[in-house]
Amino acid sequence: MYVFPDFHCIYIKNSNNKKMKRLLLASIALTLMVPAQAQEKITERTITVTGAAEKEVVPDEIHVNFEMDAAKSKTGFDLDSTRAEFSNAADKAGIRRDNISVAGYDFFDTEWYRWRHIRPEQETAVTFSVKFDNSSQINKFIGMLNKKRIRNIYIAKTAYSKATELRRELKIMAVKAAKEKAMYLAEAVDEKIGKAQTIREINNNDLPFNPYVQSQYSNKMAEANEQTQNTDFKKIKLRFEMEAVFLIQ
Repeated sequence: MYVFPDFHCIYIKNSNNKKMKRLLLASIALTLMVPAQAQEKITERTITVTGAAEKEVVPDEIHVNFEMDAAKSKTGFDLDSTRAEFSNAADKAGIRRDNISVAGYDFFDTEWYRWRHIRPEQETAVTFSVKFDNSSQINKFIGMLNKKRIRNIYIAKTAYSKATELRRELKIMAVKAAKEKAMYLAEAVDEKIGKAQTIREINNNDLPFNPYVQSQYSNKMAEANEQTQNTDFKKIKLRFEMEAVFLIQ
């Protein structure tokens, strides 16, 4: 189908001007070749929907910090002995050495050396960070420690070891939920959806791990050493939302 414009009579005063005639005829020919569909704006019918998926998981990587008073010697503090004592307790509790690290020292600055050598009576402490799989391991490990050296015990952070797989799983579930919603909404008006045009994430935050979980350990728990009692950690809820745009057939 072609659009034929409404032409008016065009008079060329100078009939000898062949160049003008050629230009005029070429312009008319190009106008006749323009299809009508190019003159009309085509608007595709689409439906935009969102889908969500969520799941609760129990953290299986629990990082606990232990502030331990350093062992004293005649010249000051024996940090090597303190580390060895802590590592031996970990061995007895079945904790791997690569799950233990030193998080810090008290007075570990420019004044620390002076405090250690000039005032050996000054107390100092070593903070160890240990990664556990569950609360039972924590209770067992506390039972192996020298209670007199424990200054403080607290949860530093929690994590989930299969976080990457969980993110992927929930995003796929959210997209499928969006497609299902688009299908039944389209069917409500006797329509069907076609291919997806766009898919995007909506305000999806990373794992909302709280560094201080609901259950925390204290010196009183360490002194009680209730190995048979497990402390339940607060579950972590992960939620993803996806937006999808589908064509309507």
